[in-house]
Amino acid sequence: MKDILADVLVEMPGLLEDLDNMLCLPSDSSAQTTSRRDLIRKCWEYDAQLLSWLGLLSNIAQPPEHHDPCPEPENHLGESKSDLVTHVAQVHGMSLFWLTSMVLYSILRAVSGPEDVLTERTDPMHHARKLVEAIGILMRPESGLYGKQSAALQIEIAWRYATELGGSSGEGGDLLEALERLRGDLDRRLVATREGTKAGSGDVGLGIGMEAMKGKESMEI
Repeated sequence: MKDILADVLVEMPGLLEDLDNMLCLPSDSSAQTTSRRDLIRKCWEYDAQLLSWLGLLSNIAQPPEHHDPCPEPENHLGESKSDLVTHVAQVHGMSLFWLTSMVLYSILRAVSGPEDVLTERTDPMHHARKLVEAIGILMRPESGLYGKQSAALQIEIAWRYATELGGSSGEGGDLLEALERLRGDLDRRLVATREGTKAGSGDVGLGIGMEAMKGKESMEI
């Protein structure tokens, strides 16, 4: 299932290159019209793959109830350690989904004309806001070094996207401000982690705790 999302994600740089090439063609030329049509077709193909991934995820997230003859030990709140680890991994997966969707639908909207009907689902700002929420969870201390490392690349890509919007969109400006705060926070946390490691201050591994579960409500699509 993960391969579907990864396959779409790795195609985004090529799709951006196709967009640049299309914009370099003479305006209103048949070559640009053909290139635009091909780009729109590719966007919708990747959209279908993302929806397929989302459908598979929904099926996995709701497994049939069964009795486990050997349940894991639970903490004082009735949640097992594997639940916490699984949640952070799920947040990471959804953050990649929102990152990919943000880039994909930005391209789709850039090449679509006024005659094209685009639903709210293809609004890149919706996915950008969800991405910021997910990054915030990944950066919590309880998500450990894994969470911080997962967030780093996504912050950078989302920040570049918001920078492009910042001058012309109120929402883009708000997104940029939020991402700049996250970037600064991530830098401080990574520095603290490195210093803690040098001082032998303890485990800086996955280190997932109960606070990582507080963001579950934000993960709704």
